Amino acid sequence: MVTISFFLVYLFVFSILRTATAVDNLSPSQSLRDGETLVSADGSFELGFFSPTLSSTSRFLGIWYKKVSERTVVWVANGETPISDYKGVLLLSNHGILSLLNSTNSTVWSSNTSKAALEPVAHLLNSGNLVVKDGKDNNPAEDNLWQSFDYPCDTFLPGMKIGKNLVTGFEWFLSSWKSTDDPAPGQYVLRMNISGYPQIVIEKGSKIEYRAGPWNGLLFQSMKRTAMITFNNEFDLNENEVYYTTELKNSSEVVRYMLNPSGFVQVLLWSDKQRDWESLFTSRLDKCVNYALCGTYAICNENDSPAVCSCLEGFTPKFVGQWNSGVWYDGCVRRTPLVCNNGDSFHKRTGLKLPDTSHSKVNMTMNIKECRQFCLSDCSCTAYANSDIREGGSGCLLWFGDLLDMRDDMGQDGQDLYIRLSASEIGLTRKNRAMDCDERENEEMELPLFNYGTIANATNNFSIENLLERGGFGAVYKGTLAEGQHIAVKRLSKDSGQGLKEFKNEVFLIAKLQHRNLVKLIGCCILGDEKLLIYEHMANKSLDYFIFDQTRSKLLDWSKRVNIIGGIARGLLYLHQDSRLRIIHRYLKSGNILLDNAMNPKISDFGLAKTFWGDQTEAKTNRLVGTYGYMSPEYAIDGVFSMKSDVFGFGVLVLEIVSGKKNRGFSHPDYDHNLLGHAWKLWTESRPMELIDDALRNFCLPSEVQRCIHVGLLCVQQRPEDRPHMSSVIVMLGSENALPQPKQPGFFTGRNMPEAECSSSNSKSSSANECTITLLKARTANAVDTLSPSQSIRDGETLVSADGSFELGFFSPTISSTSRFLGIWYKKVSNGTVVWVANRETPISDDKGVLLLSNHGILSLLNSTNSTVWSSHTSKTAQEPVAHLLNSGNLVVKDGTDNNPAEDNLWQSFDYPCDTLLPGMKIGKNLVTGFERFLSSWKSSGDPAPGQYFVRINISGYPQLVIEKRSKIVYRGGSWNGLHFTGMKANAIFPVKLEFELNENEVYYTSEPKNSSVVTRTMLNPSGFGQILIWSDKLRDWESLSASNLDQCSNYALCGAYATCNGNDSPDACSCLEGFTPKLVGKWNSGVWCDGCVRRTPLVCNKRDSFHKHTGLKLPDTSHSKVNKTMNIKECRQLCLSDCSCTAYTNSDVREGGSGCLLWFGDLLDMRDDWGQDGQDLYIRLAASEIGKIVPKRQSWEKKRVRIIVGSVIIGMGTLILPVL
Repeated sequence: MVTISFFLVYLFVFSILRTATAVDNLSPSQSLRDGETLVSADGSFELGFFSPTLSSTSRFLGIWYKKVSERTVVWVANGETPISDYKGVLLLSNHGILSLLNSTNSTVWSSNTSKAALEPVAHLLNSGNLVVKDGKDNNPAEDNLWQSFDYPCDTFLPGMKIGKNLVTGFEWFLSSWKSTDDPAPGQYVLRMNISGYPQIVIEKGSKIEYRAGPWNGLLFQSMKRTAMITFNNEFDLNENEVYYTTELKNSSEVVRYMLNPSGFVQVLLWSDKQRDWESLFTSRLDKCVNYALCGTYAICNENDSPAVCSCLEGFTPKFVGQWNSGVWYDGCVRRTPLVCNNGDSFHKRTGLKLPDTSHSKVNMTMNIKECRQFCLSDCSCTAYANSDIREGGSGCLLWFGDLLDMRDDMGQDGQDLYIRLSASEIGLTRKNRAMDCDERENEEMELPLFNYGTIANATNNFSIENLLERGGFGAVYKGTLAEGQHIAVKRLSKDSGQGLKEFKNEVFLIAKLQHRNLVKLIGCCILGDEKLLIYEHMANKSLDYFIFDQTRSKLLDWSKRVNIIGGIARGLLYLHQDSRLRIIHRYLKSGNILLDNAMNPKISDFGLAKTFWGDQTEAKTNRLVGTYGYMSPEYAIDGVFSMKSDVFGFGVLVLEIVSGKKNRGFSHPDYDHNLLGHAWKLWTESRPMELIDDALRNFCLPSEVQRCIHVGLLCVQQRPEDRPHMSSVIVMLGSENALPQPKQPGFFTGRNMPEAECSSSNSKSSSANECTITLLKARTANAVDTLSPSQSIRDGETLVSADGSFELGFFSPTISSTSRFLGIWYKKVSNGTVVWVANRETPISDDKGVLLLSNHGILSLLNSTNSTVWSSHTSKTAQEPVAHLLNSGNLVVKDGTDNNPAEDNLWQSFDYPCDTLLPGMKIGKNLVTGFERFLSSWKSSGDPAPGQYFVRINISGYPQLVIEKRSKIVYRGGSWNGLHFTGMKANAIFPVKLEFELNENEVYYTSEPKNSSVVTRTMLNPSGFGQILIWSDKLRDWESLSASNLDQCSNYALCGAYATCNGNDSPDACSCLEGFTPKLVGKWNSGVWCDGCVRRTPLVCNKRDSFHKHTGLKLPDTSHSKVNKTMNIKECRQLCLSDCSCTAYTNSDVREGGSGCLLWFGDLLDMRDDWGQDGQDLYIRLAASEIGKIVPKRQSWEKKRVRIIVGSVIIGMGTLILPVL
């Protein structure tokens, strides 16, 4: 017993010591249980058991980062076979086999090996690779018995391989997780496609979704060079194997590739400062990444959106009609057939993503001339290019068959391709390129050249009345082109200091940039010394026009300022990282941030911008240009500029936007600091909220304000290396993670430099180039109303219905809310009144949401982790699905080739109303499938999640409109009477035409406006009130035509059975029907009416009952009723009289004197008798004796009323006569 006890103590102590000493290996005599781990020698990686989410009970064996980003999982053993408890154990056999056992000792996963080992050991390496090897074998890694790197999951680590062993057929590939909380293999696989010249692809099933292109000697072509600078990339193709692998240039960096559940590949770099992952590259950023979007012999260019596809020169659309309507997948065909036999030649295209190499051959020894001759000698060869771009190019890559999946917006990452054409087509191509000097210059700048006379006419010959602004650069004029388009024309002064070189630089750069937060140039004009830039006119001018003006600054509330900060940040990130060129702006200031009609920011003025190439990170100039107050210290003092110089300017802007004060010119009575110094002083004294603009003080979220100030101070730090990159800035602004403490800002006091603009050259001008009236039309400006599988909608982008009535995009319900929802709202009227929300219960926590449409017609809303937060569905198939925002506000998914009516939609938002019923929507139920359409209130005005209240058609008995709180009726709109529901007031619904349909297949209610110019909606608010609202142009607001809960009588069954309610009789609103008496008199008299009334005389039936007619009633609850549309009122009476359970009847349709028969069975409930002309006749069954009592009583009352009237007249006349006597 002592021995056993000692052994148990030994095991216990050993298990503690084992984890405490960071063991990195496992031998056959050991085990690894849930709660124990292996840790690599340098502490980088850890192997053990984990659950994907806090709520998950499934346990998996995996490897994750330990030093950085704790629990970022990089490999999973039992992805498809989770363990359901904490009793899992990992063992290593004497043969070198790893086995994972569950609580019943069943093997849920195991490794394998074809080699034998004397002393096997499992070892977790510093690379994150779990290897099994012979402990006595000192040979290199190739002799491992087994390794996890041979079986990657969704993560590709340095040292891993993607490829295939051409001898054994063994393949290395990535597979996505099924979802973010399920590591089972998902739909997507990243692999090396070895058909033809090998290329990296992402497949969904067996279908290619994305193609990274072939290896070009440096990387796979679709990979951005700027994103891959951290790697030494290696590609090996030999007779035994083909594979791609990477190693880090700097071993201190932590980088990984990840294939997420939505099929996106990201290259992620760990940031110690941010304690988070930064994205260096994402595989699927635009529609052109969709494989073969444009079909054969066509190229894709995302900058040409929405018509992104165009045929190669010498080719024409295969189906012109489809092509012009945006259906491109059939591609293009040759205009002139090939002749072969030396009758063909080649046309050179530059900057291309090379075509799919599935039908290609490669020869690594040929030069480009030999390649040409080889292709020309083979009639099936359609194109050629260098296979290796290094050292001027080498090798020969030949295509055979159609050319597929090309794009020409790759910039420096593109490559030359020589495309085979007939000699006659080559002649046409050359002729088309024989342009004059101006045209060639225009082509180089990729921008239309305007005629000077056209611009002079548009600006009324640059009249003073059209002058918008004048500065050192010249002047900006408002103009209107002949077709009605408003423009802003920057007319550069001859003394502006901006020569032809700078002018062309600005034109060249802006023409190549496409981003919603950058200005868009329409064109330019050069005539002698005249240099004109033509932009779209921007009515809201520039940021400084608002924030530094005491009155106008009130128009920029906190939410607008946050949006402006975020927009500037995204624009700068695009310039620094995501654009075709890496651009340093050098001239950021509030006057160069322009605002569109929705106050979205646009960065302008690229006259001083500089382009960086390759690995270049900074440059130096002897000519200092810019604006003091925004210049970074290293630029202002030493002329050194970099991306971090722009970051400094951005930080100044942030602090100016928050405070409403200029950096230069700021003064404080107690110290000589500029705005940066003032902000720094407040920060160090823990008083940052004192910096905020007085106009915002009571209307902002303090945590958001402090975060913006914090980020702003990080951006203006003295040393460039301390400032964050713009990618990090965006993460900082959008998250709640802890931020590093800022260091002292540059130019602490700022009193030793001149005001305003500066230039250290001898130029006469104090400014190089300035434009403040510019409009970049975002996607919404083009009023795009459709979305195809090749497109996406990101936060900030919208769809707009063709007539501009409705807009779909992302929104936050309140100014202070950080939650983002996909919704539809009015655009023409009451901008921002939301009528439909997709992800009501699953908000997105940042502005990274994206809406996609799959090839199967499924809409999917993804968040920043590419998890699906909402999706549509369809049981139909479509050849060419398209999502379309209609003028009705209905978002429909349909087959683009289907011209059948709306019933053939694959999906529509009108089938899933939220709190708003729009004209054309239905409320009702499909009686065949059971599908129901109903309204549900928002949880609150700031939370669109479904609340407690629902508007639906209750189909028990004769259908009626009700409002339910959960499953309990709280208000009843009544049954349909041929014109409207009996609970509706006719005068409230006069602007709309109502329709009610009841047949064997469905029952529904819908409406259409009688006048198409009238805008109406029905809304169920969070308190359970239903309202019919009409838009008033005069008031610029909604007017209520009707509300469901106007008085206490609106409460369902307030008075109980056989009683009527009258709001005019308050407080005694309830009274029993004639022939009935309170069920509980005491309670009734004290105002507790819910028990209702009972018959004074029981029914006799056997034709001894009769009916008493009540007029002007809201008819009773029809839950226990029946209807016959063909009967008249007399037939209806006979039918009711013949059924002893029938308690009342009336016409079901009030039109044309009445028709149809509606019968009640059981108690009569929820009536009111103050409905006037909107009420209806109801015949209530009573015993014959009660009928006899009611008539004499009524006759007695009529006689009494006459006596009262006559008596009153006599008394009145007497009072008039007596004074005369």
